[in-house]
Amino acid sequence: MFKINLLDKKFRCLIIMLLGALSLQAELNLINKTFFLGIIFICFYLNKIEFRFKAVFLSIISLIVLYVQLVIENYIFSKDYFINILGLLLILRFSDLNQKKKLFSFSLIALVISVVSLINSQDIISSILSLTILTLTIINFYLINQNKIIDLNIKNLIKVLSVSFLIFPIIIIIYLIFPRTEINIKILESSNTNLGIPDEIGLGSFQSFADSTKKVFTLNTKKFEQKDLYFRVKTFDYLTVDKTWISSKEDFLLKNFKQQLTLSKPKLLDDSYDIILENHNKKWVPSLRNYTVTNGLNNHYYSFFNQTHQNYIEIEKKKIIKFTKFEQLNYIGDDLKKFYTQLPNSISNDLVNWVKANKQNKSDKEYLTFLMNYFNQNQFYYSLSPKVTSKNDYADFFFNSKEGYCEYYAGMFVILTRLANIPSRIVSGYYGGTENEFGDFYEFTQSDSHAWTEVWLDDLGWVRFDPTTAIPPSRIKNSINQFLDQNNENMNKQFSFKIYNYARNYFTYLDYKWTTSFIEYDKKTRDEFINKINYKYLLLIFAPFIIFQLFKLILLINKRNLLRLLFNLIIILSSKKQKILKSDTPHQAFNKLNSTSRKRYSNFFKIYIKNIYC
Repeated sequence: MFKINLLDKKFRCLIIMLLGALSLQAELNLINKTFFLGIIFICFYLNKIEFRFKAVFLSIISLIVLYVQLVIENYIFSKDYFINILGLLLILRFSDLNQKKKLFSFSLIALVISVVSLINSQDIISSILSLTILTLTIINFYLINQNKIIDLNIKNLIKVLSVSFLIFPIIIIIYLIFPRTEINIKILESSNTNLGIPDEIGLGSFQSFADSTKKVFTLNTKKFEQKDLYFRVKTFDYLTVDKTWISSKEDFLLKNFKQQLTLSKPKLLDDSYDIILENHNKKWVPSLRNYTVTNGLNNHYYSFFNQTHQNYIEIEKKKIIKFTKFEQLNYIGDDLKKFYTQLPNSISNDLVNWVKANKQNKSDKEYLTFLMNYFNQNQFYYSLSPKVTSKNDYADFFFNSKEGYCEYYAGMFVILTRLANIPSRIVSGYYGGTENEFGDFYEFTQSDSHAWTEVWLDDLGWVRFDPTTAIPPSRIKNSINQFLDQNNENMNKQFSFKIYNYARNYFTYLDYKWTTSFIEYDKKTRDEFINKINYKYLLLIFAPFIIFQLFKLILLINKRNLLRLLFNLIIILSSKKQKILKSDTPHQAFNKLNSTSRKRYSNFFKIYIKNIYC
């Protein structure tokens, strides 16, 4: 019979270690992934060799690893730091497994990682990985005390797996009883990450991070036209001397222009949507214009100047946030209009003269239409690799290279409108998204980051203009935003890409359904669940274990076991006066029966003895 050496501790611990590292990789940046991979290679080599003072050497390596991870985390003792440390400790422990107590400590760390990952993550991949690690770790605990090779047969597999199936209901109950909490103790402020919108914009600001496919949020509806999905994150209203756009703080605007902003009483409308926002560890909240948060955030504020939302604390776990549309009239005074037309003296005279020549004899609306047509009709290209000879040189972009992506066109458009004394600003966020053909939702990733402009018109208020969309599809050289890049339609026609896209969308749909089932399980939800829990929920939770036990029972059904069952039943039903003991042999038990019972069960005892003992 084919045999497998399940007692090969190095092999099974290697599988657990790799799965543990894999379960953590989704939340790691490229530097951290490279660091983890390097430690795995080092520890894999150390596992194969033995040398004097290995324990001391590994202790020194561990201290270095802990410090390097702290540097990567920007000296922040956060939840993610401690989870990553668990992963590193698992890898380091793998390098030395020559004692049973070390195997136990390895398995214990793996068990903690599986439970923490299961509670911390909500996507389907993380959950499957967590449960797999949990199963293999429990098997590892069991096999640590085994001293011989186990045959690969159904009986032994059931024996090993039965312990794992017993622990699953316990883990589910722990998950339901203990809601997730956030712990974040900061020593220093965190540096910027590659998720979100930068705090300042210049030519090329988006290039360093916008090609990331990391998911940012999911819009749980398709009632909007995809071309109207402009999710606001930040507004940039001030251009510095070195031509970098920055966002004015809300307290600065309130202090200097509070009397310049007139707002009517907001009126909530019967129109809402919600998003699933990923844990991006920042405070910004993407939203459509004229929609306000009505559920999902307890500590947030709405900027009446910029029409953007921010949370007071960093968002460190997935959240379902509901937005409701509102109606509100707003007017801005002359001083605030003047603020939105300010430009530094470093603006090129060529741009100043161009605006003077082309704004002449045109109304503001006519000039805005002229600008959109100018980008459309002249040889401007959308490109992720623009040829700009000087940093933040808008004049060089406008007159010479004519290649750039969203923030090039948005920044240029605002400069051209402000030179014409038209109040304007840059708005950045996410645009378009990816429609899922199976579910009623759009998925937005970092590659959907975008910048556009808003222009103030007295009779209309803030009006959106997106000069990037004025570029014809034939002049889009490359784009990371699938909705912006119409050339993707040609790729969608390819059969291989259709298959890939179909599979990806379906898996995304499954992940979406899984996420929406487990997200936002907090203390309030926990209490509500416990109050209405009944036998149906418990039956559902323990269903896998019950089914597994029934399967075991079915496998045990055979002639010998049925005979044993009937024999024990006869003994149980016999009179207490007969004093039949469990230790009695079949002959002794038969002789203790009364005459009526001996006559009735005579043939059964002959068959029983023949099949069990012969």
